[in-house]
Amino acid sequence: MKWLTRQERQVVVFVMIVVIGGSAVNFAYKHCAAIRPIFRFNPSYGKININTADSRMLCEIPGVGETLSKRIIEYRYCNGPFVHADDLSRVKGFSGVRLDRVRDFITVE
Repeated sequence: MKWLTRQERQVVVFVMIVVIGGSAVNFAYKHCAAIRPIFRFNPSYGKININTADSRMLCEIPGVGETLSKRIIEYRYCNGPFVHADDLSRVKGFSGVRLDRVRDFITVE
């Protein structure tokens, strides 16, 4: 490695550390059951729960304004919580197309 400059050697060492670290994490994930929950990604992370969100939070869903957020809250108040995301189609103003657009941004946990 004498033909490499100091900066190039640092890059090579950094890449080796990243590869070894990644291999260690991969090994730990495959062979240590106690570590697996750390690496699990919660698919509902970052989504808005339409059963608990207030009007302001519901307005953050693309395509949902004040009117639709009020309708969602009114529906929850009258009919109870949503069981499935598809139940949102029962709210006036949510056609199949609009529901498909917001499906990636909502959860009903």
